[in-house]
Amino acid sequence: MGALLSARLSSNILKALKLNIPCFFWTDSKITYFWVRGQPERFKPFIKNRIQEIQKLTSPSNWHHCLGTQNPADIVSRRVKISRLLNNTSWLQGPEWLRLPPEFWPESKNEDSPNSPDLEYRKSNDIVQHECIIEERKSLFDISKYSNLEKVLRITA
Repeated sequence: MGALLSARLSSNILKALKLNIPCFFWTDSKITYFWVRGQPERFKPFIKNRIQEIQKLTSPSNWHHCLGTQNPADIVSRRVKISRLLNNTSWLQGPEWLRLPPEFWPESKNEDSPNSPDLEYRKSNDIVQHECIIEERKSLFDISKYSNLEKVLRITA
């Protein structure tokens, strides 16, 4: 949900300010990174719909992965006093490497998929269908040979 919020926010800001600049997105979640850069059809509808919206609003190649220890947003979750937060350059300006050209940014490993049960894959079922066409149907016995229904029922019972 944070990735979707980020995509919506950046899209709205770019439209409102009439800017045509590249936006880069960072996540410390390997699962989110994998989702955003992957094929939405592989996942259950809830995840699929969000990935499709993110990919419509942003370019998947502009999404990157950073370690949780380098994520300034995590600083506030570590019970830091406000006085230390106000003097923290990582909190105010982001990690040092973010101020460098993109070739100096940490490399985001483009894994096939992280090993996690939380990936919300869509279950696929293989369906096999056989068709049998019967050209001619032959009755087991000819009911027209009998004069009444009771006799036919007695014979077939």
